[in-house]
Amino acid sequence: LEFYDIYNHGTLVAFATHKEREEVLSKVMSTPLPSSIFGTTYGSSINYKKFMASWKSKIISQWVNGKMSNFEFLMHLNSFAGRTYNDLTQYPVFPWVIADYESDDIDLSDPKTYRDLSKPMGALGRHRAQQFRDRYEALEANYFNEDEPPPFHYGTHYSCAAYVL
Repeated sequence: LEFYDIYNHGTLVAFATHKEREEVLSKVMSTPLPSSIFGTTYGSSINYKKFMASWKSKIISQWVNGKMSNFEFLMHLNSFAGRTYNDLTQYPVFPWVIADYESDDIDLSDPKTYRDLSKPMGALGRHRAQQFRDRYEALEANYFNEDEPPPFHYGTHYSCAAYVL
């Protein structure tokens, strides 16, 4: 769980088990807290999943209506995904949007400057996309044991500060 104070400083608390996390979350959700975004009154409890669905909907609406920046929206998405500045292995990630790394100057008004965001990085270019399809199909053909990781397209994940250190 990650708790934020009124200055938006976060404190990450890691638990040994999911059960422990749920017990603490349940106690926190049923406790009246000053400045809580949950706005509960003493004795009331909140359905966490329902609250989060409502919170996500509110964030999306604010972004769609121009009431928050792209950066703020991406930070919320990272938080919803469990990413945080407080854990080097779960540092926030951002989409790779620029396609032109060759030019001395880039024109941000030129659509060719940006990559096609409808496709993952591995699907940019026919040759690259075929390599990932071939990998997936080869793994799928040899997948017999559910105890093993399932077939996948991408074998690595985001770079993070912990790897660099």
